[in-house]
Amino acid sequence: MVGDPNQGIYGSLGGYPIELMALRELTGLPIVDRELAKNYRSSQRIIEYFGNYKVYGTQIEAAGKERLYKSLVTYNQTLPAGDLVLEIAKLIRYNIHELGIPPQEICVLAPRWIHLAAMTRRLVTEVPECDFDGPGMVPFARDIENFWYKLARLALTEPSPSMYIRRLRWAGEIVAALSEAGVPTTGLEKKVVLKNCNAVRVEEIDGLRYLEAFFDALFLRLGVDYRVHAVLREHHAAFFASSLVRLEQMEREGVQGSRGVAFFRKVFQNRSGVTVSTIHGVKGAEFDVVIAYALLEGMVPHFSDQNKEQSARKLLYVAGSRARKNLHFFSETGRNRGGNFGEYEPTKVLAECAFNYDDI
Repeated sequence: MVGDPNQGIYGSLGGYPIELMALRELTGLPIVDRELAKNYRSSQRIIEYFGNYKVYGTQIEAAGKERLYKSLVTYNQTLPAGDLVLEIAKLIRYNIHELGIPPQEICVLAPRWIHLAAMTRRLVTEVPECDFDGPGMVPFARDIENFWYKLARLALTEPSPSMYIRRLRWAGEIVAALSEAGVPTTGLEKKVVLKNCNAVRVEEIDGLRYLEAFFDALFLRLGVDYRVHAVLREHHAAFFASSLVRLEQMEREGVQGSRGVAFFRKVFQNRSGVTVSTIHGVKGAEFDVVIAYALLEGMVPHFSDQNKEQSARKLLYVAGSRARKNLHFFSETGRNRGGNFGEYEPTKVLAECAFNYDDI
């Protein structure tokens, strides 16, 4: 059994942490406690930094090829929240253009998903030369239970050997959904659906018009009038109405080209570029550069966490230990807690950490 007690961050998400002694009692096994002390990911400076947040006193030393890298570790707790996007965009450009780090080796983190969609869209606008892999970039209604969203996966992906198994599974979901909607599916196997999807050709550059034309052409080939089935008709109206709202929001926020079918196709392609995620979402991942924001008391740790200091330490430990080379933390000012509770303050254990931070 392998685990890191300093990274047990899933308690607030329903995870069940267990101490070693309790595990011995539960299993009745004579478990020998040993440590893996060598870190092959991060530089020594990064290790020294995230070591400040250890809950358990494990010893770690840098042993990888980046161990002597002159890492930049910065922390800003005076930046107004309104300037955060511009500052993160500046850091992304600095790491790419000045330090030669590929965009796919950069990660932007926040404690909660709610903070990430708008951030992703604004970064796309501020750094248009980069791709971004994050929430908020799906230009149509992302309701996984909606029939037409399921069908959009087939409409927006190309037949290829690497995609065959996945697309065949999606076609099977379409057959099952049609049956649930009351459409007779005798003889309508998933391979038949996939074959007909592959045969549809639509010459349209607008994403929503492309999908509408694709759907009509496919059902014409299948000999099914979806409009006579209430569920399919209602899902169709909801899908396109919600998609239009989402597109208009993206355009208001300056996301260029979001209406084009090429932009739509990116949703189901293998993502590349700068990753935007939560701290929980990147546990186990690694990047050359990590940029984390909203490191605020009530978010890190979450206000509902019982052992707040320990929870904050573990989250900061995970965020910091994702980085190989450079690490940038923000506790921005001006985020309102709501009601009469004033503004969020920096995460206490982060603000109290004495470290020789860098200036850029």
